[in-house]
Amino acid sequence: EAYMRTCDPDHPDAEASRSRYRTLADSAEAALVELRPETGRMHQLRVHMASIGRPIAGDVRYGGALMLAGEPVPRLMLHAAALEFPHPDGGATRIEAPVPEDTAAVAEAAGLGTFPARSAIA
Repeated sequence: EAYMRTCDPDHPDAEASRSRYRTLADSAEAALVELRPETGRMHQLRVHMASIGRPIAGDVRYGGALMLAGEPVPRLMLHAAALEFPHPDGGATRIEAPVPEDTAAVAEAAGLGTFPARSAIA
């Protein structure tokens, strides 16, 4: 898999992408952010967070911390708590998943409190 990177819009390899984020909580160790991709590029959220100097914890490829608040980060701390997409028969389908225990534990160790839906630790 290739590494993705941001580039100038007029670069011949450029593909437009947009992500929105909102900081939900922060501490001296990290921040808890809600991420909303508006396009669907490979590694989009990971690249966008790294490009603003806040790589997602556990993201080995894009510079995320492997230790946070003295605790190991076991994997990429990105969780899709809810996905919604058009259903072929009309309407929309929504799928939700609970926050994994290891993700909640990393958030708590970093002083971020409870880990809400659609968030990442950066």
